[in-house]
Amino acid sequence: MSYNTNTDRTKPTFVEGKKIISIDSYENSLHVDLIKSFLNNEEEETLYNAIIENVPWYRVKYKSNRFKNQCTTPCWTNFYGGYKDLKQYKEVPSFLNPIIEKVSKACNNAKFNSILIRLYFDGNDNIAWHTDGRTFLGKTPTIGSLSLGHRATFEMRKMTNVWPCSGGKDNGIDTTIPIKKFICEGGDLLVMRNTTQQAWHHRVPKESYRQPRININFRYILPNRTDTERGQFSYYKYMVYGDETNPKGLYYHEIVQGNSYKSVSSLETFWGNTKKSNSSGGNSSFVKSISMVDEKYTTLEKKESNKESRNSPSSIAMSKNNLPWTCTKCTLINVGSVNVCAACFFARKTYFRNVTNNDCKSYRIKKETKKRKIKANVKTKNFETARRKKNKVQGCGATNIKNFFLQNYKKK
Repeated sequence: MSYNTNTDRTKPTFVEGKKIISIDSYENSLHVDLIKSFLNNEEEETLYNAIIENVPWYRVKYKSNRFKNQCTTPCWTNFYGGYKDLKQYKEVPSFLNPIIEKVSKACNNAKFNSILIRLYFDGNDNIAWHTDGRTFLGKTPTIGSLSLGHRATFEMRKMTNVWPCSGGKDNGIDTTIPIKKFICEGGDLLVMRNTTQQAWHHRVPKESYRQPRININFRYILPNRTDTERGQFSYYKYMVYGDETNPKGLYYHEIVQGNSYKSVSSLETFWGNTKKSNSSGGNSSFVKSISMVDEKYTTLEKKESNKESRNSPSSIAMSKNNLPWTCTKCTLINVGSVNVCAACFFARKTYFRNVTNNDCKSYRIKKETKKRKIKANVKTKNFETARRKKNKVQGCGATNIKNFFLQNYKKK
């Protein structure tokens, strides 16, 4: 597949052997190209690990002049590049220069002199609707967006009023044009070009299943403009400094450590040894344990089927209890038999896990019966009895979850 670059010089050049999904709608001012597997597995993993080891991350806090409130960025960020002689500047790390050159070449030799890096630590991290259009980037900027790690959904919506993006009819959203969705997997390069930023917003929404993901955003700040210094300053403010003079950046292992207790070392070992797996729908998943767990489950079930005495649902559940499990609240992989998530202290729901429908039905009936008794005690103003029974029904969810977590380790 090749492009006729004589008609549109902003189109990416031909990338040999790569599938390219391209949208060119001059009527709707939408010009997007998604180059699948722009980086192969080895290139992606090498770059991912290099960033994890060398780049500090910031959760920027600042007061919004527009909304008159205190804001915190919904994901981890960092920014490099621009012009040395301006007020805020950090040199691009040397290990990132080769990827800048590679992306530039793929984008028909578009210039890039600054990069924004985002870390989506889990499925709660996101970026809201916005445009990358800025006067100091020019009217038709080429924006390269490289995905590393777990896949993510990239959404775009047509606007009748790009900035500001609130107020007026439909908040400036063109409801006649459906939202465009792209699945960006690890190694994919998405390019927005031409007049796209003049008419479209984009975002990365929350996704509960998502594991750690890194996105590198390539831009070119135009030189010698009246707003060049202001533009570069704003990038560093909202991606690094916020309202602080010298904020402390956290490296990835410190982010993990700050969200865990005694399982830090095991978590670091787990994440450090993970590799990509196709088990979650693409080559971009870094959670090797998913396929590993599936294999262990299969092996375990075969063994259990050969031993009738150990074929009860409860024994299978107890055997699987020691395997890695994904927290349904923050999506962190927890290692071992710990029953509370090391990152957010969310209780693992292991009771009657993988048991028969009859067992589950019996358990639910008992639980509902207890709830009805609690309500009856409340109606008769027997509040003390209701409180005690409520705690029994909710278990660790009704007590301090952190204390439960600590007690779990003390028992061991």
